[in-house]
Amino acid sequence: MATHTFRVRTLPDPTPYIEYRDAGGNPVIRKGGSIPKAALLQSDGLKAAIDDGILHVPFQVKSFRTVLFDSMGNAIPEVSDGNRFSERQREQIRRLTRGSYFYISGVRAAGPDGTEREIAVMELRVN
Repeated sequence: MATHTFRVRTLPDPTPYIEYRDAGGNPVIRKGGSIPKAALLQSDGLKAAIDDGILHVPFQVKSFRTVLFDSMGNAIPEVSDGNRFSERQREQIRRLTRGSYFYISGVRAAGPDGTEREIAVMELRVN
């Protein structure tokens, strides 16, 4: 029997996203861009996965940080322990006005192999 050496590469970084249900009950995934405030408050929190149409490899979000801006333009960071929005983050989201931008950064996610890594930043605009 012949022998062959295989090279194994690590998985690429996943993409963070927010999943919610639309008025028809269908799942909607937002990886950035505009999102209704009601959908943000309805969502469970942040998820991450490698989903390129062929593979779907879910990652577990361990923590993340939201950065919102007040009326004076001051950045207000809030940290979440886990994949769900904290109550303080939800309260800040409730105060956002239409057209406001905010960021989700510092996303720590663990893959199927157990390694934890920091992944991409999301920019969202409230409808």
